[in-house]
Amino acid sequence: MLNINPKLEKYIFDELGAVYQIDPENVSCNLANDREANLNYLGTYFPRSFVESYNIYTNLFSNGCIKRAFLERETINILDIGSGTGGNLIGLLQVLNDTYRDKNIGIYSIDGNDIALEYQRRFIRDLYKFME
Repeated sequence: MLNINPKLEKYIFDELGAVYQIDPENVSCNLANDREANLNYLGTYFPRSFVESYNIYTNLFSNGCIKRAFLERETINILDIGSGTGGNLIGLLQVLNDTYRDKNIGIYSIDGNDIALEYQRRFIRDLYKFME
């Protein structure tokens, strides 16, 4: 089983101040999450989203047809609707970084929670601090 990379885990907990706190009641709808609830989400569910996404996209891009199709592209555009704090997106970006080093990546991310998007912006801005 793949775990989240240690640099990313350190970033989540040490730099962002995330907290591990399971909350199965409130995890299904995050639109009204305040800063504290977003930090709880980051520490508890973001790593799982990252790992699941990383595994899915690793398998997807190992398919020869798909890999070649993306190799031919100068820019890879990503549309993420309901993106939250970006666990799925950061997992995808990690795989793209591993697979396609010299590509421009356009990200279009939509979510109803401005605080979650703020954290996602920080992840994208600081991506290479924790990318392996």
